Amino acid sequence: MYSTNGPRLKDGGDEPEEAGMLMFQNFEDNNNSKAFGGRIGLLPFADSSTEVGFSAYSTNGVGNADSEYEDIGAFLYALDFSFVKQISALKGFIDVKGQYNNSNVDDATFIEMHEDGDEEEYTFDNKSNSFYAQLSYRPTMASSDFLKKMELVGRFSNFNAPEGAEWEEQADQYAFGLNYWLTWRSVVKVAYQTTDSVGGHDGGGTTDGFFVHWAIGF
Repeated sequence: MYSTNGPRLKDGGDEPEEAGMLMFQNFEDNNNSKAFGGRIGLLPFADSSTEVGFSAYSTNGVGNADSEYEDIGAFLYALDFSFVKQISALKGFIDVKGQYNNSNVDDATFIEMHEDGDEEEYTFDNKSNSFYAQLSYRPTMASSDFLKKMELVGRFSNFNAPEGAEWEEQADQYAFGLNYWLTWRSVVKVAYQTTDSVGGHDGGGTTDGFFVHWAIGF
């Protein structure tokens, strides 16, 4: 369990195209409301190979104090799943992970400025959701020390922003990677990623990327 200042609602005054978004980099408190959150996890099997979790985050005020958005509330929750186990028949570790996220912000009215200078009020059902599923395999029981340090990873993710928002978007992303573990806490990652989106600030389309990443844990 925890409590924070909570997110801040973007009202569109500075960035009209982001009206209705929640900004979590809120280092200064913009109202007297606090956010409360927590997570509970369940390990259903004795070997702790599987975990199912539920987390939630809620606040009754995300707008600036004394503004029309002061009492706009938000409720976010997530469901997560993890399965990690060495399987002899596959001669290695299987790691399956997944998570579903949902964000629900109270309805609010925003101002859209047209090119001719006219203003128009609009509102939308401010609900977003996303999920991902990931599968990785590491042949830790292979005879080759080189192969033991390799890991194959595949991931699919989906994101849906609110219909009717200036930032309305639907995106699907596929990623495929190969990791090489230098030590138990240091890994070099090579990955290819492709994203298909509709809407968004850039109008959507297909974006491809190739990434090389070196990560060190402490």
